[in-house]
Amino acid sequence: MMRSSFKKTISVKTPKHVLRVDCYSRILKKGSVKINKAELAGLCRSGCRNYNEKYSCPPFAPDFHEHTRRSDRLLVVLLKMDLDQFAKSGYREDHKLRLANAVIKPLIERVMRRLEESPELKGRAGEYLSTGACRLCRPCKRKLREPCKHPEKMRFSLEALGVDCSDIASRLFGLSLLWYKDKKAPEYTLVMCALPISPGLEESEVLKTFERTVNQF
Repeated sequence: MMRSSFKKTISVKTPKHVLRVDCYSRILKKGSVKINKAELAGLCRSGCRNYNEKYSCPPFAPDFHEHTRRSDRLLVVLLKMDLDQFAKSGYREDHKLRLANAVIKPLIERVMRRLEESPELKGRAGEYLSTGACRLCRPCKRKLREPCKHPEKMRFSLEALGVDCSDIASRLFGLSLLWYKDKKAPEYTLVMCALPISPGLEESEVLKTFERTVNQF
């Protein structure tokens, strides 16, 4: 199942910090992806304010296999930030986690959109599968009960499609999904996206394009 991989550490500058972000990728056969859409949609319904309030979220998210029907593999991309980088900052524990997520969530979206639109892959790979709810419009037009303003740009997340991200993180990268608990920030935080790969695309070409894309950041 683990066929090809890439890893690099990216330095990200913020007004107060220079932060290390570990970037991982592996190519995964689509048939090995675990889908638990009903269970994950139920968790969204009971515990997420975005349920039925964003077009990128359940119950609007399509079936995973139908949405990726032209693909047979996924390039899975994971960004991870260790929170010990804030050890001497004096920040509250919850602020450490929020700051890290505020860096890696927009970063992975920029990487994936640039990858999808790259000359080498544009029109040859599927629409990337994002992380979390769409953040293009604030508020989402769904909250106003209006049509989506940017349907051509909106991307569904892996979770919304029912993908078991915990299983992928563990199997492909040996990582667990960690959470804020007992008023204590986790050791690290991570986000995950994926790019559907069409049967005619060589894995080496996809990885080379991904490496060139990441090197732009």
